[in-house]
Amino acid sequence: MSNPFPPTRLFPSQPLTRVTLGVLMTLTGMVAQAQTAEFTTPGVHSYTVPTGVQALDVTLSGGGGGSGTGVRMAIGIPGFDGTFPGGSGGDAAQVTARVAVTPGDVVSITVAAGGGAGEDDQSAATPLEGGLGGMGAGSGGRSADGTIGNTPPITPVYTAGGGGGASAVTLAGRFYLRAGGGGGGSSAAYGQSIRDVGTSGLAAPLNLDNVADCSTPADGEPGFPSTDGSIGGGTTIATGAGGGGGYLNQAGQGGASGAGLVSDGSNWWWLHATKPTSATGGGSCYHAASAAYPITNAQITVGAPGALVDPGTLVEFPLADNVLAANGADGWVRITPVAAPVQPSVAPVPAVGLGALVALALGMAGAVVCRRTRR
Repeated sequence: MSNPFPPTRLFPSQPLTRVTLGVLMTLTGMVAQAQTAEFTTPGVHSYTVPTGVQALDVTLSGGGGGSGTGVRMAIGIPGFDGTFPGGSGGDAAQVTARVAVTPGDVVSITVAAGGGAGEDDQSAATPLEGGLGGMGAGSGGRSADGTIGNTPPITPVYTAGGGGGASAVTLAGRFYLRAGGGGGGSSAAYGQSIRDVGTSGLAAPLNLDNVADCSTPADGEPGFPSTDGSIGGGTTIATGAGGGGGYLNQAGQGGASGAGLVSDGSNWWWLHATKPTSATGGGSCYHAASAAYPITNAQITVGAPGALVDPGTLVEFPLADNVLAANGADGWVRITPVAAPVQPSVAPVPAVGLGALVALALGMAGAVVCRRTRR
């Protein structure tokens, strides 16, 4: 009698489940690609999203504000001698967020520069430029220039620091992230009516706005010069600092300098009625312009530092130039790719028919009979 059940392999050559070699190779490639990229050189850069990446963890900082110049006076006149440093620059903002992306996207990155240092010259016959604003996606404002009267030439001249630029990570029409720059510090206010240290620039505000205006960068305002003396040509000494770079309607405001009133036309003394006001930092923001590119976990904290003024570095006037100011720290950007979750490729379980089940049962029964017979 022929067997109605054809022979069946009880142990198929292919395992019931397995991760295919292709998936293993994909995972290996993704691990190799998922490296953090850092951008620290001021300027424009790009980043291409690797294969297998579904999001980017982004951290960016604007540039710190530059500091203003000051003076240590040692001329032997009571009330006029002393150390009068310029104002320190304000700190930038730092923004962190996770943004969804698509492999192959080319993300634009702008690393901001710190605000430039104020300058000093005790014998300049031409206007002296103030500290330059740090470049960025929204550059910092430049300090007001120092000016010299012609009859007679009044010296010295001190200028304020420039504002720090804003850093940005953007994909046009998709998403925007911006970190504002710090405000610059003013120069010292020194004259017959006021002798005081400079006014420090303000840090970028720690407000992180989710607004469509984030798509448009904005430069910080320049500092405002003081009024020239009305007699003898006068001079500008306590110049206003530049504001930090930001975004539309949220750029830093320039500082107003101390108002110079009168020069008496016979010596270098001048009058100041007010102390310079603070330059402000630029705003920070994020915005997902496309629903396919959501932004999550957005946070803001203090970023790159503004330039600090160390009174110990001041030299005595009039023995040497008071080149005391410093640039603010440059911004930076850090990007870490987030790999998409991978579902392992599972081989299907071979179908088991009725005949195979019966054969399995008969085989097991036969094994039991054989074992009893041997006993």
